[in-house]
Amino acid sequence: MTLLLGTYEIDMTPQPPVQLAGYAHREGKAMEVHSQLFLKIYYFEQDGRAFLLIIGDVIWWDDQLVDTWRKRVADEYSVKPESICFHATHNHSGPQTSEAFTSLLGVSDQSYKESLEDVIMKSVKCAISNKEPVTIARRKTTSDIGIYRRLKHENKMVMSPNPYVPIDKDVTIITFENIKHDMKAMLIHYACHPTTTDANVVSSEYTGVCCARLKETYHHAVIGFLQGCCGDVRPALIKDHTFFRGSLQDMEAIGNQLAEDIISGMNISDVEVIHSDSLQAYSSRVPLPFQKEYTSNEEMEPDVLSIWKQHIEQNWQDKNKTRLEIQFLEISSRLRFIFFNGEMVQHYSQYVKKIDSGVLAIGYSNGMIGYIPSQTQLMEGGYEAEEFIYYFGLPAPFHIETEKIIQNAIDNILEGE
Repeated sequence: MTLLLGTYEIDMTPQPPVQLAGYAHREGKAMEVHSQLFLKIYYFEQDGRAFLLIIGDVIWWDDQLVDTWRKRVADEYSVKPESICFHATHNHSGPQTSEAFTSLLGVSDQSYKESLEDVIMKSVKCAISNKEPVTIARRKTTSDIGIYRRLKHENKMVMSPNPYVPIDKDVTIITFENIKHDMKAMLIHYACHPTTTDANVVSSEYTGVCCARLKETYHHAVIGFLQGCCGDVRPALIKDHTFFRGSLQDMEAIGNQLAEDIISGMNISDVEVIHSDSLQAYSSRVPLPFQKEYTSNEEMEPDVLSIWKQHIEQNWQDKNKTRLEIQFLEISSRLRFIFFNGEMVQHYSQYVKKIDSGVLAIGYSNGMIGYIPSQTQLMEGGYEAEEFIYYFGLPAPFHIETEKIIQNAIDNILEGE
């Protein structure tokens, strides 16, 4: 069966001044643009079935906006809602797109969000209009730009470099060529937080730098970054055994380093040709319970606690659970993807790999509910297990059984249940 692919990319950079998302300590609005933010569309079609992958250089997408946009795209272009994926590179130097979290993570601009809908609809139309037969190849390489970020210090889990816990360094490169053997598209899968710099300047972070560098070599390809399960992995910017936030130059250096790793990977002889024998997608939403009778952590800063408590009172009617969306895409029996609307820690991608090494696990898709820690991390505490809730505005940490619930859901979706 022939796989058709249509692509399109468009500038989605907000005009300054704009408040950026991702760091509670940033003050004021960004007044400058370092690099453009892009919206990238990939329209797959085969044997009457279609799938839309929409990638944006933003921190995440808003859950309600995703539902609204899916419905409109489905109505106008006859693509099933469960076959539409909104993925974010998790860029911490772009605008906030959601009001689901506390103001500490950045306040969204309503006019900017409203402008995105028309941009998305026009871009989908353009992608569909240039669909053509493609062949698929997969290559693998590695990169050392990331490091595990949880370390036990004085009986407390802190955010510090921990080289003793291995991370997944794999970089997967998926390329799509047309019948003229021109590169039409490239998808890069890697797992590392785009938090190289906290400069109050609009940029596409290291993920965008990487894609822009690759574009210099593959001029006509739409090159997208698929952010893996990087909840506990961040760039290895370290001085005196401590993390530091880098400059814009550090961001460029790390993005270019990843791009060079990928270019080297493109030159290897071990290329896996993927024959697209199926195109299917489906999704499920899994209720995740919170811990009961949770008492707030009084070690948090008073201002943070105050904003969190007010947010909970105003926004949470059902404080017992939230829903994790898991979306599955199969392009081939040897090329499958699983998307989550959470900041998944690497434990979950490792679990997926144990089931099927050909499945790529991807976070930051179709909305955001917060960090999803492992059972061990929930027992250890730390930012990814507890402290994040005060910024994301959740009523409590997740229940200790969360990992088992998610693993069971992963099992079911990979088995087609």
